[in-house]
Amino acid sequence: MPHVQLPQGRIDFLDQGRGRPVVFVHPYLMGGELWQDLADRLSGDEVRCLMPTWPLGAHHTALDDPGAATVHGVADIVASFLEALDLTDVVLVGGDSGGAISQLVITRHPDRIGALVLMNCDAFEVFPPAPFGVLRPIAKAGLLRAALAGLRFAAVRRSRLGFGALSNTDLDHLGRRWVRPHREDRGVYRDLVRLTASIDKRVTLAVAGELAHVRQPVLIVWGTGDPLFPLSLGQRLQAAFADARLETIAGRCLIMVDHPDRVAELVGPFAQATRRPAPSVQ
Repeated sequence: MPHVQLPQGRIDFLDQGRGRPVVFVHPYLMGGELWQDLADRLSGDEVRCLMPTWPLGAHHTALDDPGAATVHGVADIVASFLEALDLTDVVLVGGDSGGAISQLVITRHPDRIGALVLMNCDAFEVFPPAPFGVLRPIAKAGLLRAALAGLRFAAVRRSRLGFGALSNTDLDHLGRRWVRPHREDRGVYRDLVRLTASIDKRVTLAVAGELAHVRQPVLIVWGTGDPLFPLSLGQRLQAAFADARLETIAGRCLIMVDHPDRVAELVGPFAQATRRPAPSVQ
């Protein structure tokens, strides 16, 4: 698997296609493989899909800089990744907690981003959604390992306490891979504890006040049957941006998994329509 060494640590990523770069930001305790079905439909001569596994708990190698394992730190890592690969006019795509991180990236590091796509995600006072709010105090109390111990078992991973609330698709072939790093690597577990303790609605409430200043076009694709992120949250996000379009799909949170064809039908043309003109040669 390709990787890039950043000042904060190593980032592994999947990379396919050519053309305009589309960079994906996955949710907490997941990896870049989440986007594979969507990337298979998007990538080609016109679109290059990059699917990093960010340090959100399922990363393969602990960060060199433990202090970077926070929500703001991961946003900075995304920006460092774009710079290290010299990616410009990027379509940044985020879902769930990856959507909250994407909001931070476009407001703090906008220069390399040409467009933004948000799918059902944390925003405003929802970060994290119930019932996952208990994880922050648990992490701060040093009890996160015990709280996540049940994820060793497929039944728990498939339940609403695992990945079951997010998708109509059985993700356990990925879920059992995602929960292994923090159990087997002390450094990854250390990163996960610090990250979890940093998840706070004050982060998304603060960034919400900056969204009106975003000048890049924004596409919001929202699953209307999501028990964690209601449609009203997507509608509020659309209103917060200067240039945003909202499209809905009858689905749950991980619509890129459950409905990759429909999501690709929306994201692909959006990526083409918002492409910046190539600079003229003098």
